Amino acid sequence: MAASSSEGGARVANGARRGAARPSGDPGCPLLIRLRRRLTAVLTAAALVPVLVGAVIAGLAGPPAPELIGLLGVGVAGSLLAAALTWAATRRLPDLAAGRDQLRVLGDALSGTHDLARIREVVLGTARSALNARSGAVLVAPVGSGDLVGSADGSALRLPLGTGLLGTVALGGQARRGTFGPQGPGLAPGEPRGVTYLAVPLRRPGSVRGVLALYDRLDGRDFDDADVAALRTLADRAAIAVENVLAHEEAQRLSYTDPLTGLYNYRMLSESMRREVERANRFGHQLAVLVLDLDRFKEVNDSHGHAAGDAVLTEFARRLRDEIREVDLAFRQGGEEFVLLLPETDATGGATVARRLCDAVRATPMLVPRSFQAPAAVGPGGGLDLPGARRAGLARRVPVTVSVGVAVFPEHGTTGAAVLQAADEALYAAKADGRDTCRVAPPRAGVVAGTAGGGASGGPHPPRQSRGR
Repeated sequence: MAASSSEGGARVANGARRGAARPSGDPGCPLLIRLRRRLTAVLTAAALVPVLVGAVIAGLAGPPAPELIGLLGVGVAGSLLAAALTWAATRRLPDLAAGRDQLRVLGDALSGTHDLARIREVVLGTARSALNARSGAVLVAPVGSGDLVGSADGSALRLPLGTGLLGTVALGGQARRGTFGPQGPGLAPGEPRGVTYLAVPLRRPGSVRGVLALYDRLDGRDFDDADVAALRTLADRAAIAVENVLAHEEAQRLSYTDPLTGLYNYRMLSESMRREVERANRFGHQLAVLVLDLDRFKEVNDSHGHAAGDAVLTEFARRLRDEIREVDLAFRQGGEEFVLLLPETDATGGATVARRLCDAVRATPMLVPRSFQAPAAVGPGGGLDLPGARRAGLARRVPVTVSVGVAVFPEHGTTGAAVLQAADEALYAAKADGRDTCRVAPPRAGVVAGTAGGGASGGPHPPRQSRGR
């Protein structure tokens, strides 16, 4: 009996302890506990639904994540959230597909052409479409050039670096957006205008400087930070493509120009001679060929150094360009020997140009450095800096003269090589007559076509070594 009383007291005590461990008012049923937890999750999800749905619709949320729906629980709230996320993502699919297509078209265009004008056209069209802009402009200035060149609204545009809105962005490398007006940016003459603008730099270190700009969104909104980021991404891709095109153009230019004088080289002379002779023959025109050689050029090198010789060649090439027409072609054939091709010019016209060149070279002595090793005579790139040398008293003027031989197609030959040979012989005659003059080749009767080669092989002979004539 005592044992039963003891066991009963123990059960009462244990029950009292369990009752004390439960919160007041808790029925203690596991089913009710689970229901209460589920209800709490559902109510929490229901409270978050308006916030998340609004965020998704506004484009602030990304694609729907299964983990998110699982964390919010199941039931009505979870179903509503899943439906909202799915609807918002579906609404964004056309925009994402359009953006993907634009990037694909842009990538194909930028990688598939070496035409700078075509690249500018594609970049501007893509930018306008992506940001829903009314108009735009894209301009590029290779390093070493002081002007931006490109197009705006389909019209050609040229601006000095650092001027106006576009020139400032290109030079400074900082994106700008805002509105035009009394407090807006200063504009250069001919620069596009509108209500709002967004301009980002188009730049590659050491090779490209430019600007990509858009004007006036079609929906009337101002450009925002997201637009700046999007246009920067596009400009970065465009800058790489422009850099590749400029590198390709520079490689081509170096293949047919003389690096010292900037004139066409012997390779270009061969191609141009063949082309001009064919054109003159087709249309029944004449073609004057002038061969020029600086008198006693070896003495300049021996007396003043090779740097002085380079300075004389560079200055002579500049004067040569100043005295000829835009349609005329100037070449450095080798050493101190140069060639001019004058389309639609007879012997009298060729002799007139030759005498004018002799006068231009004789009239003003050439400026050369006294010492190329002096710091003031060396430019930033290690080249010759004649203005610096002159300011430091390290430059002096050297008198230089030139002799010229003149021949004409078809009077003196029926191939390019034959006419060039006749002009070269006339040059020897000018040298023999005392230099600093010009001579026209005598007419030659009975010239047979092809005696000096014809067609593609009828060009000039390979350049000769300097003869110090």
